[in-house]
Amino acid sequence: MTTKLSYINHVRQRAQTNPCLNPLVDYLGKAHRFRSRVHILDIHASPNSILQAVEILEKEIFRICHHDPLVCTRIVLVENINSRLMSQIGEALDIDPLFFAGHAITDFKDIEKAPLPPSLATLPSIAAEKGYLNIHFQQVLDLGSSDTFRNVAYSLTSDSNTPRNVRRLPSLSGRQLGLGRGCFSMLVKLSKNTSTCLLLVDPPITHVQAGLQKVYPATRLHGGIEDFERATSFSALSHQSADNYWNNYSMLGCLLHYFGSNYSMFQDEPMTILSLAYYPVRIILNEWNIYTSLVSRYSKYYEYSISDITHRLHNDDIIDLQRWRRRSQRSQHKLTALSDFISFQLDEEPKQKRWTQVLQDIRYLQRQIEIYSMSLEQMLTVATSMVQILDSRRSITEALHIKRLTYVALVFIPLSWVASLFSMGEGFLPGQQFFWVYFSISLPLVVLVLLLSAAPFYKLGQLYKRIN
Repeated sequence: MTTKLSYINHVRQRAQTNPCLNPLVDYLGKAHRFRSRVHILDIHASPNSILQAVEILEKEIFRICHHDPLVCTRIVLVENINSRLMSQIGEALDIDPLFFAGHAITDFKDIEKAPLPPSLATLPSIAAEKGYLNIHFQQVLDLGSSDTFRNVAYSLTSDSNTPRNVRRLPSLSGRQLGLGRGCFSMLVKLSKNTSTCLLLVDPPITHVQAGLQKVYPATRLHGGIEDFERATSFSALSHQSADNYWNNYSMLGCLLHYFGSNYSMFQDEPMTILSLAYYPVRIILNEWNIYTSLVSRYSKYYEYSISDITHRLHNDDIIDLQRWRRRSQRSQHKLTALSDFISFQLDEEPKQKRWTQVLQDIRYLQRQIEIYSMSLEQMLTVATSMVQILDSRRSITEALHIKRLTYVALVFIPLSWVASLFSMGEGFLPGQQFFWVYFSISLPLVVLVLLLSAAPFYKLGQLYKRIN
């Protein structure tokens, strides 16, 4: 009799042929910290049906496999997925562990310490052919006043079941900004009559951790996610109730809104990963647009740092510029991987015309990042030269200070030596009869020492050679 293989043991076996799955084995073995949110959206074939999002508990996750016969598409949205729920969904839907690894493992550790994450271990051409999608992006965070982070480390983490790296940036106008990694993952499982779509989203980053104990509040920069759909007219907006506004601070809230208001488009065509990915990709491209504006702002910041070499430019700017160079390279890789995936899927689904504009936006963002990356690259060379000039100037200034201190010592040593000679006689003390003798001896001695220090003794060797 054979026992059923658990999902974590299945991942262990796959890790023998895919080393990038080893961190996922460790992740599945850890206890989860927070509750996950699970929403189910059922799309019926009937055009008169109404889409309703139902939130279920984690213990009811078995319901994702049981649905009404009239349901043609089931969308399962999971926010802040934990290790236990990941194993349960993986077993229920028979999901490739690489899908979960691409979502949970996003750290770019040194290659000598850990295997490459799936996003780097898989070549773009191979990743585009897979039936799932992991989209990695950067989101800009407002961490509050920069005074709070004076002695805080550069590397922070988000407070979630899948901790994301948050990088603390140089302060701007007294504000402390941060860059947080994010990931959105989706796959479509096709059966005879129903398509099951699994979407994994990160929760909003509301706190960041520095070490094990220090926690700091964090929010999205300037509020929620920008709406990209056609604006509502004033007449319609004036009659709209407050209940119709959605939570645009989280990706989960935005997706529930967009899927709910446009669910009819999913009834006219068979569900594919490309038809489902339109709204998530649009949301993520908005995050990339904010990121490019942030790079432009820091490009301006470093321009002023270089122009004010005395007060603002320091070695930390060189380190930050090097970080921005590596960050831009990784950003280009992420956008290229997304573009390759869309292009590959468009060959399979040529009727998806709206993706042409999406690809144009991706190319626009890539050009923007490339332009700012080249600008920062040039600043790095200039800043390095400026720091070297500044160090040379400091060395010259320090040499002048040392020379002044040497003259002070040349004056002080003869005076103290003469004072020690006359210290044994009471008649030579200040106010006594022979106190004038101290000055008559010490002052000529000081003059003699200064003359000897200024004498060009190096010329004596040349004079000796001439005589001989």
